[in-house]
Amino acid sequence: MRRFNVANAAWSMAMALLAVACSSAADAPGATLPGEVGHFADPAGAAFDYPARLAVSRGGVLFASDPRAGRVVGLAGGRAVYALDGVPGALGLAVHGDRLYVGCRGRGSVEVYDLGTRAFVHALGSGVGQFAMPNAVAVASDGTVFVVDSGRDVVGVFDTAGAPTGSLGGSGSGAGQLRFPVAVAVDDREVVVADQGNHRVQVFGRDGTFVRAFGFEIPDGVDATDGYLGGLTRAQGVALDAERVFVLDSYHAHVQVFDRAGAPLGVVGRRGRCPTCTGLALDLAVSPTGQLLLSDPEQRRVVSLSPTPEVTP
Repeated sequence: MRRFNVANAAWSMAMALLAVACSSAADAPGATLPGEVGHFADPAGAAFDYPARLAVSRGGVLFASDPRAGRVVGLAGGRAVYALDGVPGALGLAVHGDRLYVGCRGRGSVEVYDLGTRAFVHALGSGVGQFAMPNAVAVASDGTVFVVDSGRDVVGVFDTAGAPTGSLGGSGSGAGQLRFPVAVAVDDREVVVADQGNHRVQVFGRDGTFVRAFGFEIPDGVDATDGYLGGLTRAQGVALDAERVFVLDSYHAHVQVFDRAGAPLGVVGRRGRCPTCTGLALDLAVSPTGQLLLSDPEQRRVVSLSPTPEVTP
């Protein structure tokens, strides 16, 4: 199955949009709390321009960041119920209880908002300039926050008050090192990181120790279903359930399913314009009902897929 060299052009365009600094604040010397923050607006008429990162609340509200519009939109039942504007280069998202965590590339910050009062709460760490590219956020059940900083090859760890407590990774290709990490998922046992530049997934204990890695680079011009199941070209998103790890490979527009030990179980999804196909998918999340949700910015939508592999070993 040969396919999709055209994806390289689409990927380059997508990365240009994600990487653009929408303000000079992230490069300012010395870090400060944001002087300007996002503001909640009337969600009526809010629509996706370029849905990138996803997060789902326990109540089933789907949030999508839109870096091109500088906005986060929350949907329930297909209707916009939240619209957070004024977040230049909005990237990583997480929801924990009534708190919404938003990675703001333009300010180099991760900002926390209260969904009940619709007010800004605080920024993680030292605020503006804390992060080069806050590409993904995950919050554990105890409130510990993990932030993927793709620009610095680390995953920052923060306590419930937003104070830094440590980090995972660091530049390189060795065990526990990262090269352009892009996504993180966490549960009570493990922290799972999509290590895009090394074509793999790395797993850490909750104490930060390296546990294992899985995945390998797929040769150019072939697909995982060509006999390379378990291989990754461009790992872009990661999600967990109790027994499985789901890894979005944006180059191939599919999700590879692994067991928690890293053994491949199969592939879900494909590229195209059918109801369950995607273009250049940029993130995935698991819904409260167990469905896989993929952002599809080229078609300005989110696609829902069954987690059952369509192609198996």
